[in-house]
Parts: sequence; structure tokens; C-alpha cells
Amino acid sequence: MACVPAGERPLYIEMIGPSGVGKSSVLRLVADGLPGRVVYFRSGFRKRQWQNLGNSLLSWRRARRLIEFYRYLCQKGVPGNLALRRAAAVTGMAADRSLAGKGNAVLLVEEGPVLYLSSCGGFGDAWKDWLHLFLPDDPKVQTFFVLLKASPEELERRRRRRGRPVKIRQSPKGTEGITPELQAQAGCYWVPHLAAAGAHCIEVDTEDRSVEEVAQAILTFVESPMPEVAPVDPDPAPQWLPIGV
Repeated sequence: MACVPAGERPLYIEMIGPSGVGKSSVLRLVADGLPGRVVYFRSGFRKRQWQNLGNSLLSWRRARRLIEFYRYLCQKGVPGNLALRRAAAVTGMAADRSLAGKGNAVLLVEEGPVLYLSSCGGFGDAWKDWLHLFLPDDPKVQTFFVLLKASPEELERRRRRRGRPVKIRQSPKGTEGITPELQAQAGCYWVPHLAAAGAHCIEVDTEDRSVEEVAQAILTFVESPMPEVAPVDPDPAPQWLPIGV
């Protein structure tokens, strides 16, 4: 089985983890540790929403899921404009087709499709066919998912230290009833499925490690030669019959 150094291919790196686990801080250090590469950041589904929507509409599979997830959120009472932004982020963020053509570029995703879908209850066997949404369409892009973990007590301490005010929302956003524990379960559900589909996944416990140590563990993993894995298509295209058959 051939191994391909990460430096020879464009990279898609998505962070998975609850609020307070350190995704933003770690991602900045990971970016600093990739000299010589063109680094792009994605954070928040409000940013580049029209690009996400365009990416979704370029693929029949993504467009179908875009409509399904939009309807799913609207049924939960999410306003239409917010439902569309969130649906577009889930279905289109990983499909940035320009990434594959930029050689040594890296797309670093702080909050991406896995997190957005999971935070709305999207995990488990009923959602297994949605796996392809998390993976770039171009096989030249080497894909990494980083699951960051910490105990509930440590996460709460970090949130208090950060001191961000609690947001009061006037309308549903689709995440109601999804506790941090359920989100953690969602990450643990998706990671082995992503690995089976050809992505490279790593789980990092941040409990007793500095941000620098966590970032270095991720960089070591990303820069190691990775075996080529034959991906499994979880949502194959339909077989169309010729007209008249």
C-alpha cells in the first residue's frame, strides 16, 4: 500500500468538538505550523454562505440533501433564512472545488459539516447515508478530521474563564435538546465511519495538555505519510435506465 506525504496534496482539516475544547486556539497554531502552504480558514455558517450554497447545487447528491435538511430544520421551527444557511454549510462547505486546484493549499475548518449536522441531531444509523457530505468531492484532497475531547468539568471551567455572555435566542435554531453529551456521542459516532470512508482521523484528549502540545500532536499526524485508502461511497449514484426500457 503506497503512502503519500501530506505536503504533496491539498488538505482539508476539520475540527470536531464541543464549545470550550479549544478548537479556535488549536487551529491558529496548526496554521502557523504549516509554513509554505496557502492556508484558508472556515468558521461559522454565516460566512461564505453563498459559496456553500453554490457548492451544494453543483452536485445532485448535495443538492438533494440540501433540500432535505432545509425542510428538516423548517419542521423544527427554524426560520427559513437560518435553515438555508445551516443546510448550505452542512452540504456545501467540504465541496470547495477550488481547493484541489491550489496545489499545497490547506482548508482549516473550525466549525464544519460534522459539527453542524451533529448539533441538530444528525447522527446515528438514520443519518449514515449523509456521510459523503463531510468529504471533499475531489479525491486529490487529503482529508483529516480531528476530534478534540475534554471532561465536562474541564469544559465548564474553560467556558467560565472565557467569560462569553450567554446568547438569548428569539427563535429556534435546530439544536434544541442536543446536550453537550449528545454532541460528544455524535462525534464518536461519525469518526469511525469517516475513517472507513477514507478520511484520516485522530482523537486528541486536551484535558491535561497545553494548546501547543495539542497542536503539535495534530501537525505530527497530518505531516506523516498516510496510506492510500480506497474510499467507500456511502451514497452511490442511482442507476438510470435507458429511455424505453
